Amino acid sequence: MKEIIVPDMSGYSEKMFQRTVVEIASIMGYTEAYHTTFSLGSESGFPDLSLFNPTDGGAVFLECKVKKNRPTDRQRMWLYNLRCAGFHAYMVHPDFIEKAIDVLRDVYPHPEIGTGEAHPDLADITCPPTWIGG
Repeated sequence: MKEIIVPDMSGYSEKMFQRTVVEIASIMGYTEAYHTTFSLGSESGFPDLSLFNPTDGGAVFLECKVKKNRPTDRQRMWLYNLRCAGFHAYMVHPDFIEKAIDVLRDVYPHPEIGTGEAHPDLADITCPPTWIGG
């Protein structure tokens, strides 16, 4: 397993943070990354990053937030619906980057299809629908 050296990201903008997450994913074998750069006319709330690892069939969807930014209700619903479909889909923040790295390493089982339930250790990056309006 490749060693991941995580830089201090405390002053990062969201764009810088996203770029760092893509770089980390690339080191881990995620060869394809998609980010909508100009979302006018796109469905609101879709996660910032869609990452794909064709070697192990991994697909991870991440909503990146920095500082005290919180996901919108639409972002929370997208994350929940993607988890209901069995995908890893989470909000990631520099404070929780190690958990995101573990998700990319496929340490945790995929969410149970139909429930959106993720591993309990991922509760702080899950953004459950109960957060909507919060």
